[in-house]
Amino acid sequence: MQKIILPVDNCGVMCGFKNTNYKTYWGFSHWGVDYYDNSLDLKAMGDGKVLMNGYDNVFGNIIIIQYNDVYNHETKKSSDVICRMYHLANPSPISVGETVKQGQSIGVMGSTGKYSSGVHVHVEFDSDTTYYNYGGPLNADSNLIKKGYDTSLIDPSYLLYRADYQKIYNKGYTGWTKDYEINLPVLETKADYEQMYKNLLMEYNNLVDEYGIAKDKNENYKNALTQINTIVKGVL
Repeated sequence: MQKIILPVDNCGVMCGFKNTNYKTYWGFSHWGVDYYDNSLDLKAMGDGKVLMNGYDNVFGNIIIIQYNDVYNHETKKSSDVICRMYHLANPSPISVGETVKQGQSIGVMGSTGKYSSGVHVHVEFDSDTTYYNYGGPLNADSNLIKKGYDTSLIDPSYLLYRADYQKIYNKGYTGWTKDYEINLPVLETKADYEQMYKNLLMEYNNLVDEYGIAKDKNENYKNALTQINTIVKGVL
């Protein structure tokens, strides 16, 4: 079982699942949730596999990822799910067939496609893992996304957690989001000591290169790295 997290770390929720104001404005239903982060960086929500990646004539640059054994905190059950993400700025650098790990960068949000009024990412989840590119709502098939039905959709807010290092806030117009879409359950994460150590080591080496500080004279930093290294070895 895996618990999946928000695709951005400083998450502004712009429009909610099947929001009625959205339907009034655009004339069709909203099958996902729209998110924004000023970093524009999109991350994998869990461990999964890329099924489709490219430019759709309606939804712009898209990526479709299958996440298996995902926990639904509303139903308290786990299942395999499809995640469709629309309006990326460019095609994702992750190729079809490649696997992704939670937190891995998978692309940059943008405003591509016919029905995007600004930079954001549209995220929708589907329980139908066979017809994974049948999304919508469409009157007819597009080149990548085909006309689907909403009966197999899953509300993203039932699957997503806010990792303890992530932030979430309302960025939508009044009535375009609901409280439960902002108040996601928090997922406690384990500190990645190995990555922290690598970051510190890189920072130290950069300082050495930039300022010409000899390693043997920078005893305080060396001692700190030695202690961290000891901790890392004990944890791994």
